[in-house]
Amino acid sequence: MQTTLRLDDDLHRRAKMEAARRGITLTQLVEEGLRAQLEASAAGSRPPVVLPTFDSGLSFNFTAQEIKAMMNDDSEQLARLGLTPEAASPKK
Repeated sequence: MQTTLRLDDDLHRRAKMEAARRGITLTQLVEEGLRAQLEASAAGSRPPVVLPTFDSGLSFNFTAQEIKAMMNDDSEQLARLGLTPEAASPKK
């Protein structure tokens, strides 16, 4: 099907440059963008966000109970499990 679109001059220039960079036509770029938008709308969600991760090189061996106490910020339970700064420092 053929149609006419009115595009902002800057948007048109940038789109043509992107299509050329990818080695596709402007029509293919527009179709690709429309498909992506329609699929995202149909799915009812945005594309997943990729967050950077970092490795400290340290390993931790917490039990499920310890993790739950940390998540709940349960200072009483953390103290019982020896996971507070006071519990970690040697007693005099």
